[in-house]
Amino acid sequence: MGDEDIPICEFQLPEDESPAPEGTIMKMALERDYRWPHGSVLRIRFLNGTSDLHERVKKHAAEWLKYAWVFFHYVSEGDADIRIWFGGKGWSSKLGNTSRGPQNTPSMKLAMTSKTIDTEGRHILHEFGHALGCIHEHLRPDTGIIWNKPKVLAHYMNPPNNWPKEKVEHNLFQPYERSELISSKMDKKSIMIYAVRADFTKNGWSCGWNKTLSDTDKEFIGKMYPRPAAGWRESGRLETKDEPIRLKLTLTKTPDVVVGIRGIDAYSLSTQNSLNIAFSTSRSGGHTFLDMKPGTDTVLANGTASWVDLVNDKDFHHGEVKFAGKPAKGTKHTRKVTFPTAYRRTPQVMAFPTAVGMENEWRFNVYAADITSEGFTLVSEWWPSLLNITCTWISLPSNGLNYIDPFIASGQAMWGQIDFSQRNLKGVPGVFMAISQLHADASKGLRVRLRPHDVNTSSMWWFVDTWYGSDIKEVGGVIWARRF
Repeated sequence: MGDEDIPICEFQLPEDESPAPEGTIMKMALERDYRWPHGSVLRIRFLNGTSDLHERVKKHAAEWLKYAWVFFHYVSEGDADIRIWFGGKGWSSKLGNTSRGPQNTPSMKLAMTSKTIDTEGRHILHEFGHALGCIHEHLRPDTGIIWNKPKVLAHYMNPPNNWPKEKVEHNLFQPYERSELISSKMDKKSIMIYAVRADFTKNGWSCGWNKTLSDTDKEFIGKMYPRPAAGWRESGRLETKDEPIRLKLTLTKTPDVVVGIRGIDAYSLSTQNSLNIAFSTSRSGGHTFLDMKPGTDTVLANGTASWVDLVNDKDFHHGEVKFAGKPAKGTKHTRKVTFPTAYRRTPQVMAFPTAVGMENEWRFNVYAADITSEGFTLVSEWWPSLLNITCTWISLPSNGLNYIDPFIASGQAMWGQIDFSQRNLKGVPGVFMAISQLHADASKGLRVRLRPHDVNTSSMWWFVDTWYGSDIKEVGGVIWARRF
């Protein structure tokens, strides 16, 4: 059975919406937001079919997961985000998260048989593209296609498709408005385009059946569901007072960026040895910038920051808490933090300062306590020398893909090794490091930096560097390792 004998995809938009959603759309629906939340684990259930058919679907569908930050979890019972039916003569899928619906009805139909093995791969990729939010590439207004409509209508209104005229026009002749598109070039190699015979057009425009994801497919699905990313930036040797050091973070993908203080080279100009430092991010011109700002009477010679782009992943939460002055009672500031959405089980939480004001003695300690699936207590220990502090926190699911380890270094033991061989990190991880605890002599300048070393699939070393006579009595940090 050849490709011409197989009914092609019948693209399904939500029944209560018009064919052209509002907002920005490329070949992937982006604005009426048909995307699933980033990092979603999509539950997929087969409503019928043999184990052989199921495995063939899994094999081809997995190709999207190499580029999109989503996961497929196949279930045999219970509610499912995507429900697959085998049978009939056509291929179809609901668009993105509109696949949610009555659990006894399919959201995707696959006309797979023993005779479709040679051609079904492209169909499966195409339908899962729709399930992830992709629209048809040939419905862009910049295709350059001048349709021979009578010829096309005659073809699709007859077997094997037997479509009514309205369906042909909807699936082929109704392009999106240019105002609804993000600028990009037409991709004739996209898995989301129909094959177009030369006699279907008046200007000879044509393309064949594509069987694999194109480079543009991979790039766009990666932008649609970007993976978390992490890195670090160092300012280089500068002497700045009052003015911030601003560095562009070139590898971030979304504005959902969190920074941590990984290193400081600073000194005070005041007799009280005041030290005021703030690390933050800002947005300008569509780019994310790291701002390292010294406060009054503080000179920042060099700063090093870790950054992580959490890409709005629904399982990653973060926030900040500010404390100032003396606690109402005791020697600790505390704040109960509730997660925006509860976790299924107790997550991992790391906390660290991103801004601090101190004098006479440079000392702080920030950490998370009493962690449950619904929230935790953020703690900042207080000393009279600690004037104010801004604490940032990040929570992560305890799924084996993330490894968080706090450490404390003092005296001569300014190094250590972490073993994560028992974790499912799936390769050499990226590393986010931030200072969470400090005790230093305020009269000698603050020069301290956390440094990873020999990061591999099973372990890593960490070091605390100090220089130019800085007297670091104690320093602690948090390390987050995962395959970014």
